[in-house]
Amino acid sequence: MCFDRTFPAGLVTEMARRLDAGGADQLWVIEDCFYTAGVSLAAAALTVTERLQVGLGILPAVARNAAVTAMEIATLCSLAPGRVLPGIGHGVQPWMAAMGALTPSPLTTLEEVIVAVTRLDHGAQLLDIPFRGRRALNRRRRNLDRRSRLQHPRAPLPRRRLRGERIASLAAPTPEGREEANPDCHDSEDCHQ
Repeated sequence: MCFDRTFPAGLVTEMARRLDAGGADQLWVIEDCFYTAGVSLAAAALTVTERLQVGLGILPAVARNAAVTAMEIATLCSLAPGRVLPGIGHGVQPWMAAMGALTPSPLTTLEEVIVAVTRLDHGAQLLDIPFRGRRALNRRRRNLDRRSRLQHPRAPLPRRRLRGERIASLAAPTPEGREEANPDCHDSEDCHQ
């Protein structure tokens, strides 16, 4: 079940309670620019349920600093162990432009952020990150000190949401997270989930 971006935020707790009571497995909250914020919706849904998994679909990699994203995911995982399904994507590019958050290479930035978030959420310092050799973390762009370390790490691997034919060929499971490609997704309205 998906909590649509157009729904009033106040309905998320009622919807989550009903889904939990009805035996549903998951609720996905949408973070779309200028609509609703995923982390706060997820926190609200997790605190009023016992077993429902809550997915973040998706956090744009460039919308926040990777350390803040890691802290938010780790905090949600501490509130509801085993029930958080984090997702990180490159974001809908026209929306990223409207936010002033465009990056020259959305895929490189996505990989950099996912690597940083995953390692931080699993207790590593960025200094300890063994990069796969294809790309290196551009610390200047993401503003991260390599000595950074979360005090309360704890999180599952984030999911990545990719769209478009070119990107579909890159989708594969990686140590830094699960990628999900949607080659049929070509515009922002079709891809907002």
